[in-house]
Amino acid sequence: MWDKIERSKKSQKTELILGWMDGAMESEEYVRQARDAVYKAESKIPEISVFRNVPQSAPWHAEGITLMHHIERMMTGFFAMLNEDFNVLQFEEFAREKNLKLEFTEMQEILREQAATLEAFIILHDIAKRDVISFAAPAGSLGAAEGFQKGSKLKPEIQSQNYLKLARAYSAQSNDLSDSDLAARFYDKYQIRVHYYDHSQMAVSEKYEATREAIGDLYRLTARDREMLRLIVKYHMDAILFFKHGVDASKYSLMGSRATKSGLDADDYLDIQLAALFLDTTIGTRVYKEGKCISDVNPVLNILRSEEMSAPHRRQRRQVGLEQRQKSAFKHILKTVELDSESVFEKMEIPFGPGRAQVIEELHNLIKNSEELIDTNKYSSEMIKKIEAARGLYEARQA
Repeated sequence: MWDKIERSKKSQKTELILGWMDGAMESEEYVRQARDAVYKAESKIPEISVFRNVPQSAPWHAEGITLMHHIERMMTGFFAMLNEDFNVLQFEEFAREKNLKLEFTEMQEILREQAATLEAFIILHDIAKRDVISFAAPAGSLGAAEGFQKGSKLKPEIQSQNYLKLARAYSAQSNDLSDSDLAARFYDKYQIRVHYYDHSQMAVSEKYEATREAIGDLYRLTARDREMLRLIVKYHMDAILFFKHGVDASKYSLMGSRATKSGLDADDYLDIQLAALFLDTTIGTRVYKEGKCISDVNPVLNILRSEEMSAPHRRQRRQVGLEQRQKSAFKHILKTVELDSESVFEKMEIPFGPGRAQVIEELHNLIKNSEELIDTNKYSSEMIKKIEAARGLYEARQA
């Protein structure tokens, strides 16, 4: 029991998201889980294999030179966060936002409660990038000299092949570059930017209807979940662009109204869209900026700040939910150490009557306030051990 308490306390040490994600990408367990998930999806939906040949570029995507690097990073981080020891508040960027603790905690719960829908989102959200891919390199750059200038007459599929050949040739000339370093250094040298205008809209078009149904079947999604998936894929770029640079209450209201028009509960949709945004931009993406990579938390923070202005009822709902969860958790602690009401009445031989309520109230206060001395005349040594154990569990949960 005490080992679990100490592990829980140690887990509260904060670290930057980028460092945590880099650690997750070095974990054989999480990387294997991610790749197994992709292989499973690929076996049912062969077109997913195309991700390995769809180029991507810094500054937006410095995870690696192909779309699959982005998908695998998202999936790896996703599985790492499903670990029972994970706490989203261990991220330094979130821990410092004290007024958003409730929101981050709920986001973590949504990641777990809606795991099937969100895993399906990871697989589906960029499925149409190959259809709308384009390239641009500034005049006078090495990328332009290689045929990647804006307005090039080359077909996108030819440019895609040329881009990957060029990047792999550059990799062969460089010594032991990581996937991310390769993407960054290659961008520095050639200045080629890859774009996918309107790919989110294309992903929910008739062309990919069969693909969406196959993914829905693979993850056993209900009709409601399939519509939710369609909506979060359709608007995942809006969630980024609306809040990338600042707070916008009107855009937040627009997002909620879209869900309502689609017959979905707006609060449920906004919860899942936030989790999807977090996975896509903060977890799954390495942004290359001013010579170094970062994890971009701005869209997530700004969407939550927009919510404060546009939908204050959502925080009130979270507060009620938090209080209910705290009560349930405290009851579970009491049950775990055998200090639930029935056990206490039996151990202390408390007769029926109004005095029982006072005994329980005093005991609960004693557990929640560890600085208070335990009355050894009132409680047996066995009861004192249980009270101390309950205190430890309670403190660990509050940390």
